[in-house]
Parts: sequence; C-alpha cells; structure tokens
Amino acid sequence: MPKPTPESVDAYLAGLDAPHRELMSAILDFALTEFPGTTTTIAWKKPHVKLGSEYVLGLEALTHHLFFHPFSEKIITDFASRLTEYKTGKRSIQIPLGWEFDSELMRDILSARIAQVG
Repeated sequence: MPKPTPESVDAYLAGLDAPHRELMSAILDFALTEFPGTTTTIAWKKPHVKLGSEYVLGLEALTHHLFFHPFSEKIITDFASRLTEYKTGKRSIQIPLGWEFDSELMRDILSARIAQVG
C-alpha cells in the first residue's frame, strides 16, 4: 500500500525520528530565513522549498541520510569540488545524519538554484 501524502511539512516532520527531523528542519529553516520569498510545500509526498511556482529544493528522509534535491545537474556539476565528501547523483546529494551544518555550502547551492529559477 502506498504511503499517504502528508497534509503539511509539519506533518511530514512529525512522522520522522529526531535525527531526521532535526536535520531536515535545520535545512528548511535555513532556506526560509536566508531566502525571503521562499515557501515550503509538500510535493511528491516530500517537503520542498519553492520560490513562486519554481522548486528550489526537495528533501527526502531515508534510513541513514537525507536526499537533498536541488533539481539541477548543473549545480551538482558546478559544486563537484565542494561535494567530494558526499555521495551525489545527477540531481541530488546525500546528506548523512549527524552532518555538521555547512551554512556556506548550503547558502551557495541555494543561491545558485535561485539564480536558475529566478
């Protein structure tokens, strides 16, 4: 049976264990604080940050990490030298639980994505 779609980002976060919830909340809070005009929503049953109608990032809680989706192969390529400690996919980054929040990297990636959609 498929998972039901959470009613809100808060409902999604409430269903997570503490390590996942704390890390995801930190990323979402950072995005909303650093980038005025961004909002959160549920899409594809997961939390996302949007700027207007454009998706800036998506997050997904998996067993030992979060998937961070900036929806852009170019961002993964452009930041490859700064992502050597992470597992990456074509459009995603695995952020391990217990990650020491790297506000500079997060700000730079989100700025690049906002520049693409803005």
